[in-house]
Amino acid sequence: MRTLCEYKEVKVEELNIQPDHRCLVCSLTLKVSISDFKGILKGKTAIMVCKN
Repeated sequence: MRTLCEYKEVKVEELNIQPDHRCLVCSLTLKVSISDFKGILKGKTAIMVCKN
């Protein structure tokens, strides 16, 4: 998740990962919209969960 945030130039303020839950507080730049970043993040994490 941190790698994806760095790639999209998103600053991670707080990150808490549990086996069944993830909490992420971040600061976005004007280059990416909230809905676009949310979609990218949900898609990538779903792929990671399915691979494991």
